[in-house]
Amino acid sequence: MARQPEVFVRELDPDQAQRLVKITRTTRDRVRLRRAGVVLASVQGRSAGEIAMMFAASENYVREVIHAFNQQGFAALDPKWSGGRPHCLGDRRLRSAVDHAAGQPVPRPDPDRGRRDGQASGHPGPGRDAVPTRGDRGGGREGRRTWEDFLAEHLDTGRKPVA
Repeated sequence: MARQPEVFVRELDPDQAQRLVKITRTTRDRVRLRRAGVVLASVQGRSAGEIAMMFAASENYVREVIHAFNQQGFAALDPKWSGGRPHCLGDRRLRSAVDHAAGQPVPRPDPDRGRRDGQASGHPGPGRDAVPTRGDRGGGREGRRTWEDFLAEHLDTGRKPVA
């Protein structure tokens, strides 16, 4: 295996070096602290292997941080967080979801077919389209709404919901 070429940070102005030292002393973000420490160690002339041992990181991580700093500057030290709370549904997407729900249901296979023991599943409970509500205490249709009732309230289907 060939030896990897050494990678070092570009020359820094004294102000930039001072800013880098200040980041390592004052930041509360661990990712930024670690990246700034890698760059500072490279400024001091340490090789990627030595820096990797200092920070218990891989040499590839050290090289990536140094390359990013050389290209982007101090912006490369900031973590790139992703994820978080999903966006709210807008009117267009909400309408699309309601339209999709109002479409014809796809027939599902019978759960009792193809069982080896010949027994029915015997799963007691509400039907597939029953939507329990807060007032649901079991027994009869009172306190239960079907999807058709829900859609009739929210769409202009001409069907009256059952009370």
